Amino acid sequence: MKALIMDGEWAPRDPASLSEESLRERIAPAREVWRNVHRTIQDVPEPRLGPNQVIVQPKVTAICGSDFLRMEQDSEGYMTHWSRCAFPIIAGHEVGGTVVEVGKNVKHLKVGDHVTTEVGNYCGRCRACHAGILSYCTNNRNLGSGVPGVFAEYVALRARSCWRIDALRDAYSSDEEMFEAASMTEPMATPYYDLMVRGGGFKPGEYLVFYMAGPKYWLQAELGIGLAKFAGAGKVIVVDMLDEGSPVRQQVYREMGADHVIKVPDAEQNGDDVTEQIMELTYGDGADLYWENANMLDQTLALTVDTMALGARFIQTAHTKARHPLPLDAFRAKGGQIIASEGHIEAGTLGKCLRVMAAGVDVRPAITKRYQFDDLVEAFRFGFTYRDGHVAIRMPGL
Repeated sequence: MKALIMDGEWAPRDPASLSEESLRERIAPAREVWRNVHRTIQDVPEPRLGPNQVIVQPKVTAICGSDFLRMEQDSEGYMTHWSRCAFPIIAGHEVGGTVVEVGKNVKHLKVGDHVTTEVGNYCGRCRACHAGILSYCTNNRNLGSGVPGVFAEYVALRARSCWRIDALRDAYSSDEEMFEAASMTEPMATPYYDLMVRGGGFKPGEYLVFYMAGPKYWLQAELGIGLAKFAGAGKVIVVDMLDEGSPVRQQVYREMGADHVIKVPDAEQNGDDVTEQIMELTYGDGADLYWENANMLDQTLALTVDTMALGARFIQTAHTKARHPLPLDAFRAKGGQIIASEGHIEAGTLGKCLRVMAAGVDVRPAITKRYQFDDLVEAFRFGFTYRDGHVAIRMPGL
């Protein structure tokens, strides 16, 4: 079968710091061990079915922002991404597909079921797993970087990570639309987990500010907008910290339900005060919830302190290696909270996302480019320019 293979040069910066398992199986944080990573479509053997697995034929897949971030390299050719990677491997983790074979121990799925899947493959034995905090599994192997992924004609998936997409059947008029929507379930799970699980949700009518920063950090933002409006947000204000003039991005923000989009570079050029704009849009009350998906804490925290309502929550999800001083006294004075969020596996998040989509949140406007599977390498090249939104792939089985 054909598959997109991600491969590179194993060159640990500090071999002595790696565990025996990491050295034996060549899996470790990518930025510490992998250089000169590349992608090619190759012929590979079909996957073997394990007793607790299902074989799925992908119908539509999508390229995640993390897939593009794994294309970035430093001056020495090392990946800059933080995820644990084991190459060579079949890439990809966003999918809608059909079960074609079922392992002997699997009882809740059958041949013909339409499914999507979680990205994490948690170990079940570490302290985080025992505590039920699966997103923080210390031995996690993500689909498409730690275990073979979905950019292939067939993929073996852990059955307990799969979710039936039956709820989408009545929401879309064709199988292609249904599978496209299913491929957006996993990226929607991040804003769902950030806002509704870690962030504790919000009351209908509350004002939300979403901080974004240019094309690298917006691929999940538009799905969060649709979710927030569906859940009753009084206003969703997108503050684009690093707008690079992409009309597509601004269009998708609005199609997904953003009430206002503030482009900070434009405001600065025009001499407008962003703080004043947020306060005007919230009628002087300030915002109730902030989602930091910009990785620009030095600026977004300052804006938050100046515009937060009483009891506001600040949810930080963008990965950052930098150290930032926190204005804790300002949050204390307003009864505010700072919440960090990672992952989205626990709390049945994907199942909730499927229900939200079936109930009317159409995620397909977030897909702005579509490619055939044979053009997947070119799709990666285009996506890496960050000029568009989600890139969907029509798989051979569609």
